[in-house]
Order: sequence, then structure tokens, then C-alpha cells
Amino acid sequence: MHSNPLFLSLNDNTQKTKNMKSILFIIFTLVVTLAQAQPRVVTFDSEQEESLPKEESNVIKFNLLELMSSGDYSLYYEKALLNVLSAEIGLGITSGDNWGDFGSDTYFYNSKEENKIGFSFAAALRFYPSELFEDFYVSAEYKFRKYRWDREVMEFTSNYSAVISSIDESRRHSIARLNFGYILFLTNQLSLDSHFGLGINMVQEIYYNNQSFILDEKKSGVKPRVNLGLKIGYLF
Repeated sequence: MHSNPLFLSLNDNTQKTKNMKSILFIIFTLVVTLAQAQPRVVTFDSEQEESLPKEESNVIKFNLLELMSSGDYSLYYEKALLNVLSAEIGLGITSGDNWGDFGSDTYFYNSKEENKIGFSFAAALRFYPSELFEDFYVSAEYKFRKYRWDREVMEFTSNYSAVISSIDESRRHSIARLNFGYILFLTNQLSLDSHFGLGINMVQEIYYNNQSFILDEKKSGVKPRVNLGLKIGYLF
């Protein structure tokens, strides 16, 4: 009995997605566990230990909507700078640009493709009008994503015979946006960070041109971009 190649490919991609989720969950759990440790000091005139006061000026976050809509598995770290100002950075891996395919020439290709691991990073400044890490905020953010995949294409040799080759294609998103958000605390440490963003996106693609039979580069120019996000955060 012969196995169906398409079925094996789907199983492969499903297993890769499960593995990436497991890795990120383990990393997030370790960070939260380490963050719970309080600094302690031992006095020389007493054998008792005293707990030093803990200043909660850091947040670790994971964006659920970004994972589901953009295939972006990123962890974010936010650090207090001033009473009303903070900086946020994010780093992660990408797999499968489902929304980006709609505006691409490759969307109409019927050839088989297999997602590969890409990467993403983000940097932002956040302003809190009322209180740091709470209630409403405004942020200026830059987000970069690179997606990669292999595509099966038909090429012709010097004697005009057709062969199937695997071509490495990619797509890059460079996004600058302004976000408006609200943070709600579920417990003393656990928070929900929901936000809406407006900005611009520049897309660059490296793809196989079916007409010229070579790798081609395409830049989309500046396009408007709307963003929705929901981050689960841990304050420490």
C-alpha cells in the first residue's frame, strides 16, 4: 500500500506546528518561574532572612491573535523607563503567511509548497497617560517578519526535458504602526493586553517566475495595514 504524499505533508506541517507551540510554552513557563524568585538578604546580627521589596517593572507577553492570524510565534518583553513610558521588544519565529498570500502572485500557483521556519522581531515605545502597565496606552511600533517556504516547480534541462525542482521562496514584511490599547489585570501579575493598530506595510518577495523560469524579486511599495492584538502578560 502506498502512502499519500499530500497526507504525509499535512501531517509533517501539523507536527512542526505542535513542536513550535511546545517549545514556546516551555520557554514562557521557565521565564515566569524564574521571575517569581524574590531577592533575599541575610543580616549579620540575625540568622533570619529578610525579603527585599520587589519592584514590578517588567512584563513578559505572548500574542495570541498574532499566532493565529500571522503564523508568528513571538515572545515580548516590556521594561519600564519612566513613570508613564516603557520600551517593548519582541523576538520569534514564523511559519506560514496565510494573509500575505492573498496579495501575492504566488497565490494563483497550483504547485506544492512546504513552509519553512522564518523569524520576526519588534520594537516599540509605549506611553501610559494614567499609570504604567495599566489602562489605556499609545505605542509607536516597528515590526519585521520574514516567511520562507519551498515550492515544487517544473524546470527544463538543456535537452528540453522537464524536471521537478524545489525552490526556496520568501516574503518580508516591514511594518510601522501606531497602536491604541487597553490593559486589564486578571490577577496581581496576569494581564490581558488588547490593542488596535494603524500603519503602513512594505512587502518584498523572492519567488519563482513561471514565465521567465527564474527567481524574481517583487516590491509592493507602501500599503496601509490594520492590526489587532491580544497579549497575555506576566508582570514581575
